[in-house]
Amino acid sequence: MREFLFLILNFNFISCITYAQDVTMSPPVKVNTGESRVEIIGRTDQGILVRHTQRSDDELVTFYDNMQQHWRKKIPVHDKDAVVQQIVAYPDSMTFLYTVSNKGETTLNAMKTDSRIDPQSRTIILDTLSRNFLAPASQPAFAFTPDKELVLYWFNDPNFESSHVLHTTCMSGKLKVEWRCPVKISGFDHPDVITGVVDTSGDAVIICGNYKERSFSNDFPYTEMMVISIRDHGKEVHSQIIRDGDVLFSDCLAKPDAFTGNVVIGGLYSHAAGNESSGFYLLKYSAADDSVTSTVYQAHTTDFLSQLTGSVTPKRNDGFFDFHPVELIVKRDGGAVLLAEAQSVSSESFTSPGLGTFGLSSGFTVNSYHYDDIAVSSFKPNGDADWKLILHKKQATEGDGGFYSSFAMVIAKQKAYIMYNDETNGQTSVECYVVDAAGNQTRTELFNADRKGVMPTMKLAKQISANEILIPSFKRSFLQFIKITF
Repeated sequence: MREFLFLILNFNFISCITYAQDVTMSPPVKVNTGESRVEIIGRTDQGILVRHTQRSDDELVTFYDNMQQHWRKKIPVHDKDAVVQQIVAYPDSMTFLYTVSNKGETTLNAMKTDSRIDPQSRTIILDTLSRNFLAPASQPAFAFTPDKELVLYWFNDPNFESSHVLHTTCMSGKLKVEWRCPVKISGFDHPDVITGVVDTSGDAVIICGNYKERSFSNDFPYTEMMVISIRDHGKEVHSQIIRDGDVLFSDCLAKPDAFTGNVVIGGLYSHAAGNESSGFYLLKYSAADDSVTSTVYQAHTTDFLSQLTGSVTPKRNDGFFDFHPVELIVKRDGGAVLLAEAQSVSSESFTSPGLGTFGLSSGFTVNSYHYDDIAVSSFKPNGDADWKLILHKKQATEGDGGFYSSFAMVIAKQKAYIMYNDETNGQTSVECYVVDAAGNQTRTELFNADRKGVMPTMKLAKQISANEILIPSFKRSFLQFIKITF
């Protein structure tokens, strides 16, 4: 899904929404419940590529378009204690990026193969993340150009809390290092590196936050944001701090504007620590000016709150609680659409008295996971409000981490398809919101999941082409893949 977020919505008015979809499923495969994990990689000339891991098996599987299996092979990384961090799929090849720890030293390695996983080059060591046990290595993070011809990766210095040094590297799809650049994050007492992007010229943008308070009860830990640009093959580094009085910032999302080279950054803000947001914020970094040229705050209005609560006169305690930014779409005209989902966890403890006079009481705690309404806000190119809407849903599960909750999304040229599991009268159906460029939305049932014998895991879904999405399904110890074509 996230691989295709660079696709752009064309904001022309659409008078009506009509669409059709085809649903194709792979044959069910018996798996180890609780130990089986899947990652959808994308498409190669061999077909649709999926990584499947269970117990000691770590395999790659390809499917034909009709979702019949083409081949299944072991991951070709054989280094002892290797952890595969990223698999990058190209039409005719694949790159494996993985970490290896040996006697306290942790390195980031890379290996390239053809699309059938026959090695094309020997393993190369890209970076040393840490050199001893006393300073543990941080996990590397990655960003790609849309064609994946350039890969940006970054990791914190082992002594990041004191040094505030971030190591950044840009390399080509052929594993040639284009530039390296250690970045000193100055002006922040407690920096957090949130995300980054890279463009086709090799220029990068890293976004950081300065956190004041971290806790499960605070969704707005950042008092300031910093946008760091790395240009001219790592020779020029420029940073800009964004602060605004009592404004506190949430985590953010960043996406490049394919037409202008700018970077759009969006999230939620509040005026107090906690879990209630005051509105959306949008930053626009201009590549031409090498600066953040626009900072916009779009407050939640009473009308928007009424959409959320369903009441014309919201009550005093009504508000946008527990919303988190989950998707950002850059529009063709330079505007943006930001989606935030209500996500929360509640706990309930149960106790039972012990037996006998000296018996000890026993008890247990049940965690409930809630994934509810989606707030969608559209910004015009100048940052003004365009339209807002609430996509209503309610998902609650116990003890599973919300595995089957949340939603999957396909971004098409003129609309977005938002799919989620909905349970009504004991039956699970896959529902779909269709939102067009003018903010019009409809909802329809795609299919009854129970009748098809599947249980889609929307969190693991991925858009694999301009009009296709692949969704894993785990049900009764069987794994299947559902391909939906719009």
